[in-house]
Amino acid sequence: MAATSEPHLITAETRTQASPYFIEWTVHNFLYPITNPVDSPIFSLGDGVDCRFHLKFQNFSNQEVVSTSVTVHYRCPGKICYIDRKGFRNSQQQIKENWSSQPPLRMENDSTVQFGTNLHLSEISKKKAESIPDNSLTFFCYITVVEEMIAAIDKSVLLHNMATDFEKELYNSKSSDVTLEVEDETIPAHKAVLAARSPVFAAMFDSGMSEQLSGHVRISDIKKEAVKELLRFLYCCRVDRLQDVAYDLLPAADKYCLPDLKDMCERTMVNQIKVENVFMYLELANNHQCDELRKASIRYIKANPKEVMSCGADVFRTHAYLLAEVFEELVGVSS
Repeated sequence: MAATSEPHLITAETRTQASPYFIEWTVHNFLYPITNPVDSPIFSLGDGVDCRFHLKFQNFSNQEVVSTSVTVHYRCPGKICYIDRKGFRNSQQQIKENWSSQPPLRMENDSTVQFGTNLHLSEISKKKAESIPDNSLTFFCYITVVEEMIAAIDKSVLLHNMATDFEKELYNSKSSDVTLEVEDETIPAHKAVLAARSPVFAAMFDSGMSEQLSGHVRISDIKKEAVKELLRFLYCCRVDRLQDVAYDLLPAADKYCLPDLKDMCERTMVNQIKVENVFMYLELANNHQCDELRKASIRYIKANPKEVMSCGADVFRTHAYLLAEVFEELVGVSS
């Protein structure tokens, strides 16, 4: 079966520019009979967005019912307006009516929307002075202005382009300012990239250590292929042949404080457990605090006791302390 590589993350994002506003307009001497409609001042919301209230109301002879009709005129080319909540309140901040149960009203350039109601003062209060103190009423609405243009950002394309550009600098000796000495090979790299991606490299190059002064970093505890894939991850956010290098790469990721790379290696190894490597993986999990890999290894041993017992005496001698740990798990004693 052909090996499958780690899946590439592809994400996208769509944004609509939206600006919310809260508008209110107070009408004084509201209960006095007025026959002509009343216009509010023009509310400028910036960027050429204007709206205006147009109030038309009728006071009946007994002044117990006031019929109101409010028109909002909206003007702005290229943008859409939504009215989410609307209503009015008295000077004591008591909301007497609120038309928020309706869906948001959509308004385009140079359009109007109308809403209104009859104010039954007797239903609000037996005394008009209590229902509308100071003889004032404030109309309000929440308006959200939305840009017609929707900006779509394809993160997958941006990340791919950036990774491709950085890959051109991978192993590029012409622009490098540091070398990694691994086994019999010297690998060129760039301090800025290493320091930006790994706090360990950042501390190494900022602390006046010999590596910072000489421009050479000697790595003796990680295999050459793992170091190369470590650099590929630092430059390009990907690893080639992860299934082949995960065992050697995980300690490197832990050493240089790369939790994302460490998680990638751990997930890959969880799916590769077999009789020949289960004790190696369990030991690695213990040494590098890989809880999922540890649990998966013990589950495998529990599920395949006969196969594990057939590994031979050398394996048991090498991993004697692990056998004690597994035995505690099998008998239900917490380690």
